[in-house]
Amino acid sequence: MVDEDTLQKLWKIANEVSVQQQANQDLASGLRSQLHDLKQRTTVDTEASAAAAQRWDTTTLDPAYLTGQQEKDLPTDDPVAILNAKCNALMEAHQATLARNQKLERECADLRGLVYDYETNLEQITSKLRNHTVASMQGQAQLRREFEALLDAEKNVTATLLMENMDLRQRVHKVAEMLRQCNQENADDETSLLQWTQLRAENQGLRDLLQLSKVSQKTSTVDTASNKHSPQKHTMTGQSGIIDVFFCDEENSPLS
Repeated sequence: MVDEDTLQKLWKIANEVSVQQQANQDLASGLRSQLHDLKQRTTVDTEASAAAAQRWDTTTLDPAYLTGQQEKDLPTDDPVAILNAKCNALMEAHQATLARNQKLERECADLRGLVYDYETNLEQITSKLRNHTVASMQGQAQLRREFEALLDAEKNVTATLLMENMDLRQRVHKVAEMLRQCNQENADDETSLLQWTQLRAENQGLRDLLQLSKVSQKTSTVDTASNKHSPQKHTMTGQSGIIDVFFCDEENSPLS
């Protein structure tokens, strides 16, 4: 039969597994939300950097702006010098644009590396959480199967004990009935024994009376022997002999 402490432990373990699974799901949701926020911040930062670079390019690195500044410093009567100045300004603007683009590309590559590392770590964490969740679900299912098996075993044991209890009850009833019958038979035997004892006492009393009657009869026979006829004597002797034989048979019987 299953112990109550074992059932409580199994129930506690199942509750702990459910709580751990819920905590893992909450952690995975939090990590997903953090990844989404990071992607949004990365997008916003990239857009802001691009806008700032565009503003810087359109203001400070504008060829017209540079050539205009240089034209103010150059004489207006030398077209070759003006063209050279414009060419130099355009080359400088081009070099500055290339440097800015390279810097932005390096920053973008760094951000991509960070995002890739973050996604890789998040994928590993998610995989571990998924594996842990699967293991927890399998353990919970195993615990549920074991719990159901224990309940089935307890039901079978309870049914077996109930059948054995019914069998024992029937046997106890039979034994009680046999004891009642034996007690009744013993009571009948005691009643018969008491009756037999009373009969023996009465028999002994009759014997004593017959012994006294024999003595008195012999005395009266001696006194009146001359007045008695032989047939009457034979009759009395015959009756006394019959009584003596009856009581002698009772004395020799196995019950006495």
